[in-house]
Parts: sequence; structure tokens; C-alpha cells
Amino acid sequence: NGTNKVQIQINSISDTMCPWCWVGKRNMEAALQLAPYIDAKVEWWPFFLDKNLSEDGKPVRDYYRDNYGNPSVGENMMPGLIAAGRRVGLDFETTFSKLAIYRPTIKSHRLIEYAKRQGKQNEMVEALFRMYYVEGKHLNSVEHLVETAEVVGLSGVKDYLESNEDENSVYEHAAHVKGTANGVPTFLFTRSDQPNSRPISFSGGQPTEAFLEVFEHLSEVS
Repeated sequence: NGTNKVQIQINSISDTMCPWCWVGKRNMEAALQLAPYIDAKVEWWPFFLDKNLSEDGKPVRDYYRDNYGNPSVGENMMPGLIAAGRRVGLDFETTFSKLAIYRPTIKSHRLIEYAKRQGKQNEMVEALFRMYYVEGKHLNSVEHLVETAEVVGLSGVKDYLESNEDENSVYEHAAHVKGTANGVPTFLFTRSDQPNSRPISFSGGQPTEAFLEVFEHLSEVS
């Protein structure tokens, strides 16, 4: 009975170029399937792992050297990521593990904002992850983003992306979010009937059980 469900808000902070964010999304969705007593509204908030990437992008090894001090960080992370992806039905090996260049993600974040206004944010996030990690398309290509948005059923995307609409507000939102999250994915959970309570939060590639623990806790809070 839907009226007896516990209504919760989940704010998911992620960057489209963060593979662990797709793993986190999968684990969250698996947990929601296992928690029929929870009715969740999910919203996606922007985060930039590197908002200074140029349109031409940056070679992966240079990116890790500049941001983490070691060009091999990405290669060292890959076996664990591939294994974590397999556990939730995601393939990071075929395409993503061979990616040579990281490109900026602002256009993809604007598209997520655009999709939110049309009630299709969650579907758009999923489609962007698939486009990038499986199909190997570019997160800053208007052409690729328009194709992907059409699959989700969005219209007017080309004109929107070729403008700079929402660009400043997305950057401002991401700057504000950085006070809450210093890494991604980060998930914030609140009960919808207690919107001003301090959110429960956790970060990283947490398993489904971590989400279920939060759901159980929120269902017991009076």
C-alpha cells in the first residue's frame, strides 16, 4: 500500500565521468527494489572532478598525474572497478578501460538539468552513463548528447546545448555541493516529512547493504 510507504529524498551527487557513480546508482536501485516500504524521490546534483578540462580534453595519464600526483592511478583502479561493475551488470572493460582522453562534462550536466525539467532526469543520467562507458561517446559532443537525449524522449536539446543556458547555475550548484561532498558518488538521504533534518550521507562505491541500512534507519525515525 503506497500510503504506508516511507517517503524519502535521495540527492545523488555525481560526475558523469565518474564510473563509480554508475556503480553507486546500480546499488541504490537494487536496494530500492529490496525495500518496498520505501518510496524514494531521487535527484541528481552536479559535481566536477576536473572543471578545468579543455574542450580537447586531456590524456588519461596526464589527468591522473595532474589531479592525483601519479599517472598510474587510473590503471591501478581499473581491475577493482571492472570487478565491481561486473557484480552489478556493468561492463567497464570493453570500452572505458581503453579510453585515452578525458573530456569536460559541463554539457552533460546541463543536459541532466534540462531533463529534470521534463521529468526525465533519472533516465537521462542512466543514458549518459551508458553512452560514455559502453558506447564510448563524448560527454562534451553536442551531436552525441542530442542522439542520447532523443532515446530518452527529450526534444529541443540541440538548441539548448548550443546556447549557454543553465551553464552558470550548474557551476554555482556544483560549487555549493562541494561543501557537502569532497568526492563522488555521494548520496544524501532525508525523510520527506523531515526536510530540514540533517541528511544521512555516505560516499564511494558502497554496496546495496549500505543503502538498505539507511532505508531501515529512516523508516524507524519518528
